[in-house]
Amino acid sequence: MVYVHRFLGKWLDKHHSSNKASIIRRALTTGSGIDEYLKQIEVRRRFTLAVEKGRYFYTVPKEIEIGDTRADRYYRLEMKGYESITSNTVFYGNGTSILVKALFEGKGQIARIYEYETLEMLLEDLKEEVAITISCTYKPCYLLASDFEEFKPKLELGKIYCHNPYAPRYRKPIAEVEI
Repeated sequence: MVYVHRFLGKWLDKHHSSNKASIIRRALTTGSGIDEYLKQIEVRRRFTLAVEKGRYFYTVPKEIEIGDTRADRYYRLEMKGYESITSNTVFYGNGTSILVKALFEGKGQIARIYEYETLEMLLEDLKEEVAITISCTYKPCYLLASDFEEFKPKLELGKIYCHNPYAPRYRKPIAEVEI
């Protein structure tokens, strides 16, 4: 079995075919919904391997409502209309920072909230999302610190660094950010 990111796994679930070459062609076609993700060599390699083997898996965190968030858990918040773009803006953070961002900022609408039981699970999903969306034209993804500071996570030599979107030269390793 081959592990693929949930974006790719969900696409594969919907696009079954006995012709494996046609699945890969459809995936690489501009506008397929995952074509931009497949620009990354490693992502494409794993995707192709999953199609060839016909066996893959992916993880999806538990989806919850805003009223079910807890301060001791970690979340992925997708906001529609937060920025003037077609894709959702994504925020990763603890229960308190996500609740404040979703309810009190007054921008956008909540599309989905996913809950992680541990910080390690959040960081694993964040790293995978940053790796897979690095070549996409514009897929906004932010990390919220426990003090509500906002960071733009970037992958550099396999490690996540947090950049301040308003001060591009300011960065720190994710391990130094209290989430």
